[in-house]
Amino acid sequence: MKIYKAILCIGAVTAMVACGGGDTTTTDPMPEKKAEKTEEKKEEAAPANPMMSLNVGDWASYTSTAGGMTTEMKNTVTAKDDMSITYDVATTMMGTTTTTSVNVPFVAPVATDVPAAVDMPTPVTTDEDVTIGDKTVKCKKMTMDTAGMVTESWTSMDVPFMTVRTITKDAAGAEVSKMELTGWGSAQ
Repeated sequence: MKIYKAILCIGAVTAMVACGGGDTTTTDPMPEKKAEKTEEKKEEAAPANPMMSLNVGDWASYTSTAGGMTTEMKNTVTAKDDMSITYDVATTMMGTTTTTSVNVPFVAPVATDVPAAVDMPTPVTTDEDVTIGDKTVKCKKMTMDTAGMVTESWTSMDVPFMTVRTITKDAAGAEVSKMELTGWGSAQ
């Protein structure tokens, strides 16, 4: 479950950084308590940020459909240092391609203006193999029902950016949106 929290945090940090946020930090008011908890839960610690395993030139491409429109996207790592990774997102929709650069810090800053916690449903998690082209990848599938919308997400540590497929359905079971990995690799 901890890896899913890490993956969700990566998505939140990516969105926050892409929107110009993420520069507000604070110090931990109780570092000694944190140290005690760290010692107690070493075995349960989440793995390092999965984005750290990416290298310059790694890429993943996706097709997304929603509302009758299809979008092609390609994420390509353009820079990496000890503190962060930068990747370009090239998005093609209706014949026009735009590129946005996203920088993701490996350690997320602590936000000081976070709204009160929202009680979210717990996702149902299973293991599932997904075939993309002629390759099969082992995935973690998470299914979450939120306000009548059901989202299924498949993620894998074996592909850059970890996202393999995401499908959202409405209360009647009709597909509202779908994003699927179409290819991946490295320029190296």
